[in-house]
Amino acid sequence: MSTIRPQTRYLRTSNLINFPFRPRPLLYAVSDNYLNVCYDEYFIVSETDGVSKSHVFDEQGLDERSPSNSIPVAEYPVQALVGPNRTPRDIRQIEAVAPEGLRSTLSISPGRDAYLLTAAQRNKDGANRWWGFWYISPKVMVTKLPGFFFSSLAIAAFQPTYVVSMNTFQGMLEEINTKVTLPANQTGNVPPKERLLVRMLPGTSSTDREGIINGLRTYLKEDETFVQDIVALTSTTKSSVDLLMLFFYVVAVISCILCFFILWTSFDATIRESLWELGVLRSLGLNQSQLIRSFLYESAATILTALLLGSATGITVAVTLTVQQTLFTELPFTFVFPWALYGMLVVASFIVAVAGAYFPARQLKEKPIAVILKAK
Repeated sequence: MSTIRPQTRYLRTSNLINFPFRPRPLLYAVSDNYLNVCYDEYFIVSETDGVSKSHVFDEQGLDERSPSNSIPVAEYPVQALVGPNRTPRDIRQIEAVAPEGLRSTLSISPGRDAYLLTAAQRNKDGANRWWGFWYISPKVMVTKLPGFFFSSLAIAAFQPTYVVSMNTFQGMLEEINTKVTLPANQTGNVPPKERLLVRMLPGTSSTDREGIINGLRTYLKEDETFVQDIVALTSTTKSSVDLLMLFFYVVAVISCILCFFILWTSFDATIRESLWELGVLRSLGLNQSQLIRSFLYESAATILTALLLGSATGITVAVTLTVQQTLFTELPFTFVFPWALYGMLVVASFIVAVAGAYFPARQLKEKPIAVILKAK
């Protein structure tokens, strides 16, 4: 990826009436295979100008039009852009990917262009300065683009980011370099690179990745330049999530054990307090098995009600909090349910319910009806 920052002193973007404007926008260029090396599932497009999502950066997308096409002055209000004391000039048109947040702030979209003003100069005192104008034609409006800060929020578009093709970027640099005599240490018409993304073949081992990373590090001569292994980072994050899920499993098992003893104590106290009523039921013809099943049904109904209400409440709260979070992160909502943990809890809950009701009620099988009636 490239940025036009090293070649310019001033950048400014606005709509065609020059109000409002945003100072110091970021202009980047990416290669045509950019979507092949990034996590394209996080490339969220809100509107396109007829180009498909998978062909945004190739010859069917941003590279469709040559960056050297000039636009007749009469087609746009050039005088409003250059000011009353400046003469109109030819303005180039470039196609770019623009953030969705500029739709409401600058009123731009596919079919409604913006403009980009650059001031290139050789020295800081303003000598050899050249003012360049480009019309930015938003080919795609994007909410999220991997590797860049894109947002649909208007407050996040104060310093907007435009992404163009590498050919367009190089054409802009060539035009700037023909107008401004750059120092000898500048890169000339070669676009400066800021990041290099490398995607390895599926199944590449960690040893091979480390070997390539160590080989790349031998060419790094500055402390600000570093190499990141995204696969290792995601693997570390996954390990942390797995440890967190293991903690949840341990807590669930401990909670089931505690609930078993609490349920046992509760049913034992209930049976002791209602022995006379149970004796009356036995004298009316209720046998021991039917009496024990009544306690089991009561316990199972209690657990089933708690599961339904607890699950509905938990899912509602989790979805509400996640949706609120996605309002700021602007990531797509994905419902991921821990079926294994939930299934274990459901099975363990019914086992605890049956065991916690059966063992206290078992003492009734060993007592005759007369003893039960006298126990009150």
